[in-house]
Amino acid sequence: MNATLACTILQVRGYISLQRERVAAKDEKNIEVRDDLATNYQLLGTVSAMLEKKSGNRQYAIEACHWYERGLEVMRDLEKRGALGKDDVEDMKNIAAEVSPCETAGKARGNAPQPTDFPAAH
Repeated sequence: MNATLACTILQVRGYISLQRERVAAKDEKNIEVRDDLATNYQLLGTVSAMLEKKSGNRQYAIEACHWYERGLEVMRDLEKRGALGKDDVEDMKNIAAEVSPCETAGKARGNAPQPTDFPAAH
């Protein structure tokens, strides 16, 4: 995937997530919308991480962490509600694995991850 296409996907997914956030805020009991929102956040993280690797722009790594963390937050909320299926539990583990390096980098600095927390792309 080229960087231009990835940026377009990032913009579209971001817009979709914004719309889903609005729906989720209006209907807190709608589990399906929240599950979809977590999936969108995970995909935004994946695209951001891919852009960082392709461009070497570390800001994308920070954005990836942001999206993964938001996805994990939604998944944890669903878990508290008892609304996670078997596949969802696996998805949550995968998102947590993506968040882990972000948390480690942030703790090492004592705050949120910064561009210098991530190695440059090869």
